[in-house]
Amino acid sequence: MIVEAAWAATRAKGAHAQTKFYRLKARRGGPKKAIIGVAASILTAAYHILQNRVAYHDRGPDHSVRLDRERSALRTRSTHP
Repeated sequence: MIVEAAWAATRAKGAHAQTKFYRLKARRGGPKKAIIGVAASILTAAYHILQNRVAYHDRGPDHSVRLDRERSALRTRSTHP
C-alpha cells in the first residue's frame, strides 16, 4: 500500500516526492527502484510524524537544491578562513 501511495505522491505537482522520484530514477536506473526509495521516505516521514506528534509539511520541489546550496556554502566557509 505504501508503494501505491508513493506512486500517487509522485504525480502531485510541486511536491517533494515528485522531485525525489525523478532524482532517484536518474541515479538508480529505473522507476521501480526509484518508487521504493520514495515509499521508504514516506514511511520514514510517517514514523516521525506519529512519533513526534507534529503536522506534515511538504518540503517543496526545490528542497534538494536549497540543501545543496547550504552545504556548499558551509563547505566553502570551512575551507577558507
